[in-house]
Amino acid sequence: MLKPFLILSAVLLTGAIASPQEAQQAAAPASPAAFSVPLEAVNQVNPVKPTAESLARAKKIYGYECALCHGEDGGGAGDLAKKMKAKIQAMSTEAKASASIIGVLPIAVMGLVWLTSPDYIALLWTDPMGRVMMACCGAWMMVGIFVMRKMINFDF
Repeated sequence: MLKPFLILSAVLLTGAIASPQEAQQAAAPASPAAFSVPLEAVNQVNPVKPTAESLARAKKIYGYECALCHGEDGGGAGDLAKKMKAKIQAMSTEAKASASIIGVLPIAVMGLVWLTSPDYIALLWTDPMGRVMMACCGAWMMVGIFVMRKMINFDF
């Protein structure tokens, strides 16, 4: 009875650890060599010569299409980008609070069960199967904490 439980836990644990690593490797950007410009394109000249009218039109389009996010000079300091950064920080704080509640909840429930019926929960550390269950629960809690940390850490 114990062997299948341990084997299943080990397989699930290694799968959970491997999945975030594979996803991180898949999300890694390709090397710059994969996006190199062909040599014949480097030497090409733009057939459309800029005029004062086309430059003014481009500046006008940039002003109402792009400047909100990228800013007037294109540096990424537009009003919308500042607002988005504040929203991301607020969402990150909310996610961290939720993650801490989710992480503390099992320990709190265990403590409440121990306070109300200590004989019932004492089997977890007196019985050998209970110790195995506690070890598996601890391992899964660590995996959960690791996954939640990866999910809520934003670069902004």
